[in-house]
Amino acid sequence: MAAALRPLPGDDHDDDPRERRMGFLEHLDELRTRIIRAVAGVAAGMLVAFLFYQRLGDFVLQPILKTLPPGSSLVFLRPGEGFSFYLNVSLIGGLLLAAPFVMYQVWRFIAPGLYAKERSW
Repeated sequence: MAAALRPLPGDDHDDDPRERRMGFLEHLDELRTRIIRAVAGVAAGMLVAFLFYQRLGDFVLQPILKTLPPGSSLVFLRPGEGFSFYLNVSLIGGLLLAAPFVMYQVWRFIAPGLYAKERSW
């Protein structure tokens, strides 16, 4: 009669059939999927932030405008500077909005490689 298989002491296996050993190419595929999702999250956050570009730009420029002498204003030296400023502000706002989602994607990539004790930390 065959004896039932018991886990070894100190063996921190969760009884999850989805968890299995992955090969190198499977890890690369998983990494690519997580990176694509993270970039899509940042793009969505950037679109939301771009809807409020005027408010965000005013918030960023407020300290600078207070220090200017009376009667002076900011100027753009190149044609695309105004648009690129608001695009950069939207990118930073999108990164801030998407940071929790990006960190979740990082965790979902790293977590399967950790032991149960390490995951609980």
